[in-house]
Amino acid sequence: MVELVDNSQEIYQFTIILFFLVAILFFLAMYWYAASLEKTARSEEKTRQALRVSSLELDKTQLKNSILEAESIAKRERNLRLEQEADFRSNELVSTTLLVGQQRNLFQTVEAMIRDVETKKSISPVDLRKIRRKLSTNINMEEGWKSFREQFLKVHPDFFKNLREEYPKLTQNDLRHCAYIKMGLNTKEISQLLGINPSSVQISRVRLKKKMNLDRGTDLQDFVRSRQ
Repeated sequence: MVELVDNSQEIYQFTIILFFLVAILFFLAMYWYAASLEKTARSEEKTRQALRVSSLELDKTQLKNSILEAESIAKRERNLRLEQEADFRSNELVSTTLLVGQQRNLFQTVEAMIRDVETKKSISPVDLRKIRRKLSTNINMEEGWKSFREQFLKVHPDFFKNLREEYPKLTQNDLRHCAYIKMGLNTKEISQLLGINPSSVQISRVRLKKKMNLDRGTDLQDFVRSRQ
């Protein structure tokens, strides 16, 4: 008769071992799953942070561009305003220059009228009234020069100062002559404004070149107009 072997103990031990193995595998799987979730969460968080940083950088770039654009617009507007002011002052200066010329012509006319009256044996009331009307239409030449100088300095504020510092021998008449050259006036116009004949203007220019130590090849008009 075959004797039955009792191996229940071994089965029980195997079951226990199998249970522990399954438990270990389960916990390992859970650990891996949790680690995977944490890794995914960290990755997502890094992605979100990167997006936030990218968004901030984009906002910063847009803000910077907006500031630059605003500064550029302000600069253009400022330059336009300065150009308009410069044009306005230049127009004022041209008008003042013409006024000074008109004043010079006026006084030359009055002077001619007085000479004509002096040749007569008597002065009639009509002649006096003509002279009075001429004189009452304008101011004296020095006032005209002051007005011109004031407008000129608005357009070229350092012109006289720079010339005086570099060429201290220049007189007030020299500076006035240079200002008229700077304005682009011709010899005839300058002679009228300075109250001298055109030949005297040419002589004055020769003296100016000597005072400025300019050689013969240097054009005085181009040189003066290039000064600031």
